[in-house]
Amino acid sequence: MGGAIKSFIVINFLLSIGVVVMGYLVFKDREVIKARTLLLEQNAARIAENLDWGETVDWETADERKLTAYSVAQPVLPEELPTLEGNLDDLARFATTRVAQLNQRYAELVQTQQELADTRDTLATRERELAQTRQELADTKDTLAATQEELRDANRQIDQLNLEKSNLERQIESLNTEIEGLNNTIAGLEVDLQAMTDQFDRLQEKYDTLVGNLNNDGPKDAGAWKGRSGVVLSVNQEWNYVVIDKGEVDDLLLYLDALVHRGDQFIGKLTVVRVEDTVAIAEIQNDTMAEGESIVPGDTFFF
Repeated sequence: MGGAIKSFIVINFLLSIGVVVMGYLVFKDREVIKARTLLLEQNAARIAENLDWGETVDWETADERKLTAYSVAQPVLPEELPTLEGNLDDLARFATTRVAQLNQRYAELVQTQQELADTRDTLATRERELAQTRQELADTKDTLAATQEELRDANRQIDQLNLEKSNLERQIESLNTEIEGLNNTIAGLEVDLQAMTDQFDRLQEKYDTLVGNLNNDGPKDAGAWKGRSGVVLSVNQEWNYVVIDKGEVDDLLLYLDALVHRGDQFIGKLTVVRVEDTVAIAEIQNDTMAEGESIVPGDTFFF
């Protein structure tokens, strides 16, 4: 469509220019030139009018818009023909621009038509979905009515069950009291079991280490700790262990034996059973304790 319009306009321009030139060369008659020029002026003005020269077009930019009506300077002398050609060139350029604009508008129209078709398809889909939703709503209302009747029956059953529930709650309260007592018993047994498990693990670890030490003539690098001392930080008499101020940062070894003193008095013997970052746990060797004595925080020990 756009190509045809452009071709038509260009052909008109060429024919018009040809008419003027031929009239000038062949007839050289001022009246003939004037008549043909008037005809050319009318044709150019009609083309400009068809192209909306000087009209307000929404899709035209401010730079593209012509603010005045189109006019052709009518030549009286041959020397004035270049002015006519300049006016026709302006019209040709405007026609080319208008064709490009029309092509763009045509492309936008095609796109809009496609979007309209897509919108219609979407609308049809939504209408089908709406009809389906309405049917589902009607089915839901029927289901709701049936459910409400079932709910009334269920409420009657609930009333009966509530009576039974009251009796059961009294029985449950009695059973909960018994369960609470059993839970307390179980919790105590779990604590005892965990303590025994921890003690077993420590004894097993100690046993494995001692067996290894016997097979290897004592702990590796144990001699490096001979004569080194430390301080008892805390004591747990119930579990028979103490916390000392040596740990992994000091390269302390497991199952080293230490002698506890308070001043010049011997108190008892410890064995390292667990090493942490900056502290360690040592088991109290009860059979080595001095009679009537017990280890207290602040006592000094020597390896």
